[in-house]
Amino acid sequence: MSTPGIVVSFNDGVTNHSVRFEHLLDSTALSYLDESSLDFSSTGTPIVSGSTRSIARTWNIAGWLKDADIRVLLNLWEAYRAQESTGEVAVVEVSDETFPYSIATPLATQAVIEIPPERPGPGTGPFWFPASIGLTEV
Repeated sequence: MSTPGIVVSFNDGVTNHSVRFEHLLDSTALSYLDESSLDFSSTGTPIVSGSTRSIARTWNIAGWLKDADIRVLLNLWEAYRAQESTGEVAVVEVSDETFPYSIATPLATQAVIEIPPERPGPGTGPFWFPASIGLTEV
């Protein structure tokens, strides 16, 4: 049985960069951005304002990756930034299998990178390194 995880992928037209976070840290979080607000007119009529699209999800993903996956994550970031630098809109594919989703029915969506990847420490031996990235659904 596979371990639920979060897969982040980016295709730059030449290479498909894909990294899977399975060994997630407790600081990994899925949250929501709600830009709508509810007010009431002077007569008591509810007035809803804000975005007309659904609430956007945000991910703060932190986990342990093997050294080869760290390289893929950093290459993904560099390819993503290279596409952005040309003026194109760059988006990553996200497949979230963590609760409340599952491996059988993951959440599949697109996102932009809001917080660049980070590899903050030396890791635990020669194989596993801490890494993180922040995404916002588009």
